[in-house]
Amino acid sequence: MNYSVDLDLSGATKLTNALMKQIPFAMAKALTLTAIQAQTDIVQAMMKVFDRPTPYTLNSTFVSPATKDRLESEVKLKDESYKGTPATKYLAPEVFGGTRNAKAGEVAMRRMLALAEGSFVVPGAGVKLDSYGNISAGTMTKILSAIHANPDYYANTTSKSRKRAIAAGRNLDYFVGRSPSGARRLGVWERDGRNLHPILVFIDRAPTYRERLAFYEITQETYNRVFNRLFNDALADAIATARL
Repeated sequence: MNYSVDLDLSGATKLTNALMKQIPFAMAKALTLTAIQAQTDIVQAMMKVFDRPTPYTLNSTFVSPATKDRLESEVKLKDESYKGTPATKYLAPEVFGGTRNAKAGEVAMRRMLALAEGSFVVPGAGVKLDSYGNISAGTMTKILSAIHANPDYYANTTSKSRKRAIAAGRNLDYFVGRSPSGARRLGVWERDGRNLHPILVFIDRAPTYRERLAFYEITQETYNRVFNRLFNDALADAIATARL
């Protein structure tokens, strides 16, 4: 005896096609959520490896989301900034190791010829740092204003000329100090009455950093840990809401 059956698979085919269409959406959602989780993990790592990171640093990454037509999501360092130095410049040595780029204040002092080309600045023992361990923007502005008004000659400023300078709105509390021979600029000092405090120290080489923020390792670990779960959840949700 022969048995035969006629199957109508058109409904199953439509179901399969509808479900297949949901996979790119689920994949894009899972990739984007994975990148967002990686961004969170990077911020948590910053709080551990950096000494009192500023909100500017903690907010220095962004997520490029995936789409169904572009199944790729990324966590990146911001490469532009309305104020300050972009994260791609000042955090790169922390990610890859190596020497850091010149900061905005250093560039300004080089332009004023107060700082030699190729030299850099580190905080002196007398400078007051903010709650994040950095020289405040207000202090740096005062320093730049003062050395622009009076680059080297504070020690020779008379009381009368100092009063004239103050009346003219120039800040002479800071000055660039030189070596005894006058050949080298050593840094920026602050005069407090008869006392001098080293505020900035000039060094001939760029500060060198070891790799501290394992940016790429963190993102890879996050992907390995959460992507499959997020994809399965996203696919289940897509199937449940699909129009069949």
